[in-house]
Amino acid sequence: ARPKVEIEKSSSETDFQQSETNSPNESIYLYRIYHHSTVDGPGRRSVIQVAGCSILCAGCYIPETHLRANGRLVSITEIISEIDKKSSEHDGVTILGGEPFDQPESLQILVERLKAKNYHMVIYSGYTVESLLAHESESVNRILAKTDLLIDGAFKRELTNSAGEYRGSSNQRLIFHPI
Repeated sequence: ARPKVEIEKSSSETDFQQSETNSPNESIYLYRIYHHSTVDGPGRRSVIQVAGCSILCAGCYIPETHLRANGRLVSITEIISEIDKKSSEHDGVTILGGEPFDQPESLQILVERLKAKNYHMVIYSGYTVESLLAHESESVNRILAKTDLLIDGAFKRELTNSAGEYRGSSNQRLIFHPI
């Protein structure tokens, strides 16, 4: 199971200024970025944690990410610059939340730019892949096409025992190259 994440800033987290000059799709609501995670996907990861979640799982490890107001609107260029600075220190990038797919157009831009740099991509979503595909959204489909590993399904506190690698609850699935 994924450990509860502490919210205090550490030396491996980065503060960003609120973006005022970018179009809404060129920015994303960001809660924080942290580096050197070994529980959020294979290898050592840089993690982009978005703010805002429409799912609101009971017992969520990081309920502070539920409200967009707890994050900042940050340019995608700034986020990628921070990931690039640490590229020699990680094996890939994980995007989690909040709920990343609540910002599909921004997430699409972020994922496509990261994949253009050949980063291994893991995305956590409280939605199942079937639910995401049912949206018939071009943005969602393009995100899933660039995703190396999708960890899907809402967190369920009663299913935390024996959840398995990278998962918070046993109903969540590891889906390699979802489309």
